[in-house]
Amino acid sequence: MRPHTDVSGDPAPDPGIDLAGASADQAREWLDVMLLIREFETAAGPLAASGAIPSGLHTAIGQEAVAVGVVSVLGRDDVAAAPHRSHHIALAKGMDPRAMMAELFGKATGCAGGRGGHMHLADFGAGFFGSNGIVGGGAGLALGAALAQSYRGDRRVSAGFFGDGGANTGRVWEFVNLAAAWRLPLLLICENNGYAVETRVGDAMAGESVARRAAGFGLPAMSAASTAPPRRSRGGSVTGTRSSGCVWPSPLAATWTTPGTSGRCREPGRGSPTRSPAPSRLRSRTPAPSPTA
Repeated sequence: MRPHTDVSGDPAPDPGIDLAGASADQAREWLDVMLLIREFETAAGPLAASGAIPSGLHTAIGQEAVAVGVVSVLGRDDVAAAPHRSHHIALAKGMDPRAMMAELFGKATGCAGGRGGHMHLADFGAGFFGSNGIVGGGAGLALGAALAQSYRGDRRVSAGFFGDGGANTGRVWEFVNLAAAWRLPLLLICENNGYAVETRVGDAMAGESVARRAAGFGLPAMSAASTAPPRRSRGGSVTGTRSSGCVWPSPLAATWTTPGTSGRCREPGRGSPTRSPAPSRLRSRTPAPSPTA
């Protein structure tokens, strides 16, 4: 076990997490899954940086509790769908880590036969309907599953995850509007880790929170700090879930890219450049107009 996941020795300070109503076995199960997620990603990240894993990958280190908390209130037959940063959600929903790692390496034994890579994971048997590279696209997959559940009269629910960057795309709010209008069993979770790639959430998002936007569709919402699992809801409810990295960006969270590509590994909250507001940056890059005669 790596040092950063070593839970032996002196007890850590009480983080103030309320586990009232949860048994010791449940708490241990949640911790086991979070440790599995952390181990999976800390093993895969350097492999992608070295080029052993092709095409890079996006880790969710620091966001493990969001996925585990949400999935803890889902059943095996309920559905979850995710954006490109999806390992924690897939593992929490019960995907085989060996099939996932094989997919990252492009092997035929991967969950998509080695053709999808880390952004296209899926296991329909586990109720994980996939991840994809379209910003906010996972919410659309969950919306489609919720429509099917409603049409069949199933007593099931679908959970669609998206990030704070996805919260600024029109498609996400089209999904919310349709779910509210048709009263679909859809739960939407925004993992707000403070950065949309390299853009701070405060530089690009108006308003005080993503969760408050739900009120415009007549839907209930709540915000959490990766500590309390949300209540299960049916009828098109929206939950704004704030990841721990939003308050204290994890120095381990990163986008790993293969050597020789145009991308780079970014560590949110550590070494990120301080930028002036967008209009000032644009003005500084715009040449002065030529004097007229």
